[in-house]
Amino acid sequence: MNGAVSKAAVVLGAAALLSGAGAGTATAAGRPSERPAATDGKAVTAGRAAATHCAYVLDRMRPGETSSRVLRQGCAPSEKEARGAVGAAADTLLLVMYADANYGGLTKSWYGKYGPCDTEGYGIRNLETTFWNINDKISSWSAGHHSCNYVNMWEDAVYQGRHAAWHNYSRVPYVGSAMNDRVSSVNVHYEP
Repeated sequence: MNGAVSKAAVVLGAAALLSGAGAGTATAAGRPSERPAATDGKAVTAGRAAATHCAYVLDRMRPGETSSRVLRQGCAPSEKEARGAVGAAADTLLLVMYADANYGGLTKSWYGKYGPCDTEGYGIRNLETTFWNINDKISSWSAGHHSCNYVNMWEDAVYQGRHAAWHNYSRVPYVGSAMNDRVSSVNVHYEP
C-alpha cells in the first residue's frame, strides 16, 4: 500500500496548502442509495430520507490485505446518532469525510475497532460497493486520531487512477478540483 503512495506523480495539494488546512505536505498521484440505521451489515429501511450521517467501525488491515472489513455500520439524521447506532463510543475515530467543502453536508465517519492507525492502517478499496452514497461525493475531510497522519484518496476503485495524499494534515476543507466528487477508494495509515 505505501509503495503506491510514493509513486504519486501529479501535484494536487495546492488548494489545501493555499487554504491553510494545517501543517504538512500534500501530494497527488450508479451511486447506491443511502442505507439508514443498521448494525452488522443489515439495513433498516425506515427513515431512509432522513439518514444523512453514517458511522462505520472497521477492522484494521493486516499485512497483505487491501481493504478493511466493515464490522458495524449505522446511519442517522445526526453524527451523534450515527455514532450511537454502531456503538462507536469505545472505538477510535479515524477519519470523517464530508460531501461538501468546508466540512458540510452528509458525513461518513470511520472508527477503528482496534485502535488508531499503524503502517497498514484502514482502507476501503471500493466506496461504491461499501459506503453507500459517498462514492464520488467527497469534498472535504478531517482526521480523528493524530497517528492516522497519512490520508490517501484515489479517483477509481482498488486504489487506482488519479491520487491525492496528505501527510500530517488534520483537516482539509477542500480536496481540490481534480479530486472533488471523484473519490472512489480511501486509505488512512500512520507514516513517520
